[in-house]
Formats: sequence, C-alpha cells, structure tokens
Amino acid sequence: MKIVALLNEAAGAVEHASNETLEARLAGSFAKHGVDAKISIVAQHDLKKAANDAAKRGESGELDAVVAGGGDGSIRVVANALAGTSVPLGVLPLGTLNHFAKDLGIPLGLEEAVETIAHGARHTMDLASVNDKIFINNSSIGIYPYLVSDRERLRKRHAVAKWLATIPAMFHTLRQYPRIQLTIETKDWTKTYRTPCVFVGNNEYAMELTSLGTRNALDKGTLFLCVVKQPTPLGLLRAFIHLCLGRLDPTRDIERFELDELTITSRASQLAVALDGEVGTMHPPLHYRSLPGALQVIVPV
Repeated sequence: MKIVALLNEAAGAVEHASNETLEARLAGSFAKHGVDAKISIVAQHDLKKAANDAAKRGESGELDAVVAGGGDGSIRVVANALAGTSVPLGVLPLGTLNHFAKDLGIPLGLEEAVETIAHGARHTMDLASVNDKIFINNSSIGIYPYLVSDRERLRKRHAVAKWLATIPAMFHTLRQYPRIQLTIETKDWTKTYRTPCVFVGNNEYAMELTSLGTRNALDKGTLFLCVVKQPTPLGLLRAFIHLCLGRLDPTRDIERFELDELTITSRASQLAVALDGEVGTMHPPLHYRSLPGALQVIVPV
C-alpha cells in the first residue's frame, strides 16, 4: 500500500509535537503495517494545493489512498480534493474535537488510526455542499459563526488557548444574541424565519442528551436542517433544557427537517457561514445540497 499523509501544521496535535518526532513516529507506525508512506507537514494555506496534487496522483494509480491529518477543517480540504474520485481518504485525528473521526468509528489513538488505514475497509459516504463549497459535518449561520469569530479574535489578541477564549466569546455572543431574518425554500415549502441559528448537517444528527451531536449514519443522502425559534438567550437555554428532557416543541423551540436540498435567501448582502467549524462569509442565496456517495473513506473493519 502506498499513501501520502498530509498533516496540517496548525492542527492541535501537530503544533504540540516536534515535526521530526511526529514524522518519525508515523513513518515507523506505517512501516510496521507494511505501508509505504510519504509524510508531509503542510502549512494551512498550502493544504488545498497539496491535496489536489495528491488526488491527481491517486487517480493516476500512483497512490492507493490520501491521508489527512488534522482537525475536521483540515479533513474537509482533503475530502474536497477527493470528492467524486475513487481515491479513498484515510484519517489521522490530530485535531481538538475530531467529530468526523468519531462519527466514522475511527480510533483517536495515533497507532490505532494508522492500523485502520493499513487494514481497514472502504466505505462510501455522503458529502454536502453550500454554493459548491463542500463540508463533511455541518454548516451553520448565526450564533456559532459569531462565537467562532469572536473566539479567534480573542486568541490573536491575547495568545490564549482555544478553550480559554471560548468562554468569554460565548458570553459576548449571548449578550449580542444575533438574530437573522431569512427565507428557507425547499421543493415542498417556503418559510420565513427570524432566527439566532440555522444548522445544516450532512445526514441526521442525534438530538438526545446521551448522543447529542453525533451521527449514526453518513450514507443516507439527506441534509438535516434545524432552525432555532427562541427569540432570547433565556429562551435558548430553555430550549436546551427541553432537548435534554426530550421535550422539544417545534412550534416554540426548534424545527427539524430532513431534505436533499434547500435554498436560504436573506436581505443581507453577505452572511457569516461556518463550515466544519471554520468561518467565512458568503453571498446569499445559499444553496445547500446533499452529495450522496461522493467520498470513499477508510474505516475500521
């Protein structure tokens, strides 16, 4: 088996290890499992080009797989390059939360993840897109993009860890409590909302307390749309309590839908949009689509 492993140098686990130590450890692990691995630690702004180059090599038969090492944002970049090809994606979960790896059942330990890449099975899974920008987990508008932007501003200003900057950013966002008026159009209905948060998942997310934020399947070909209806921070807290108790009220708390595509329009000239935890701005209308079976990924047998 011959692979290229692209590690984002800005990923949490990469930042806290010396390049030589991490490369040597991974090279030894892959070699132990009979994998010919070229390991590259790549600057974040170079990751897209490196992923596209590796995808071309995979399609030409030079590589058996392309491996992404980092958090979900890094994996999204590599998945985007491999979308629609027969080249499988291997995952080294080197980020902070690693939601994608967890949903696929990929071990979080480095040695175990390498073993999965070497001896795992191919699985066909869905991707999703908004205005042709691919995401692997979810996209959101409203509170979450504001929180992330505020958190990153605090991190740059005070040079603090992500979790430490999240706390004041959360309080600041709740004080501001941004609400956006937008219209959601599907094949069957059109509705206008004034909402603090719209969430679009690549396949359905669990809404029960014990499994909140996880997905049981990534190959159902659906988008999971949630629209928060509570107009105040206190109401949002109340909705979360209702969720924990299994008593969500769609007329008062959150509306949920399963769709294959939808379009969001707004009077705003641009919207802050989060894709797999990374925030940018996009110009509406925002057209979301499910991309069934768009990616091959290596998972445990």
